[in-house]
Amino acid sequence: MKQITFFTIIISIFGFPQEKLTTQDFGLHKNTETVISKQYWEDDQSNIVFTEELKFYNTFLEEKKTKDGDYVTVKKYYYNIDNLLVKIETEHVHSGEKEKEVFHYKNLQLQNSELWMHGKMFSKTQYFFDKNNRLTKEIEKDAKNKVTRIV
Repeated sequence: MKQITFFTIIISIFGFPQEKLTTQDFGLHKNTETVISKQYWEDDQSNIVFTEELKFYNTFLEEKKTKDGDYVTVKKYYYNIDNLLVKIETEHVHSGEKEKEVFHYKNLQLQNSELWMHGKMFSKTQYFFDKNNRLTKEIEKDAKNKVTRIV
């Protein structure tokens, strides 16, 4: 479970620059409010339906919900008054268990992230960048504020 969560965090952090945040990024009309797409696959054991729902407000992505069988992921995007991204909350729900990742941004630069499990903060990571906006250091601390990892 920790490996999956860590992998998800890495994907979320390093995959962000390619993330689509506006209707224009998705090739949609600026007045689009909701898009629902479904993909079906079949194999010998089951039929699987993958559903993705995108909700926009004022051309900006507000919520992205994906469902793959019993596994549901909900991402909520928060912007400041200048329409700059300030926070992304990702909640994973599978068989009643909940995980939540919260990413905080300042001037479109990732500042810190938090991993929540069962309603309690599991870890917090701070990110440091050089003057060219390249990630130089990550410091992860556990719930007791002890450093668990430095990259």
